[in-house]
Amino acid sequence: DLGQHQKALEFKQKALLIRLEQLGENHPDIAKSYNNIGTAYRDLDQHQKALEFKQKALLIQLEQLGENHPDVAKSYTNIGVTYGDLGQHKEALTAQQKAQQIYLATLGPEHPSTIGSLGNMLVHFIALKKFPAANSEMYQFEKLLPANHQQKQTLDKMRLYITQSTAKAGFRIKRANGNKPKTRKNKTKKKR
Repeated sequence: DLGQHQKALEFKQKALLIRLEQLGENHPDIAKSYNNIGTAYRDLDQHQKALEFKQKALLIQLEQLGENHPDVAKSYTNIGVTYGDLGQHKEALTAQQKAQQIYLATLGPEHPSTIGSLGNMLVHFIALKKFPAANSEMYQFEKLLPANHQQKQTLDKMRLYITQSTAKAGFRIKRANGNKPKTRKNKTKKKR
């Protein structure tokens, strides 16, 4: 928080060494240390190095916690963010979709982590110019929530973000019969 990221990295590496000595190589707390180190490398703009540590964390968590654990979802989220930092939005989206599936299964659609993962997915759909998929995902997810859910305001902001991004790219979204979203490229008419 003080902007002393190199110093933070040094302390996170010391914590890892202590945990390795006390817990061995495959303990969930080792995964936390790897993730913390990955975050420190991200803060230092060393995204490839950050990705390596975040992937190490994921492997331990998958082995120790199984595929359907919120900590595994958090690791997929972290990996997705790092792929996004690297401009690899297809890989980022894949990781975020895995996180979303786990969050839905373990925490349900109303949990803030689940809703946050939807926001992460939408960013990558938009970066990949998959506007219909972003819009569709948004509406499908919204159906899972009660009408008065406290996160509806967050979803409204996400919808606005999708609408603005699609318009900026020259697309517009229409809802046909109130059901399925349609997206089409705006065409400018040529004057004759």
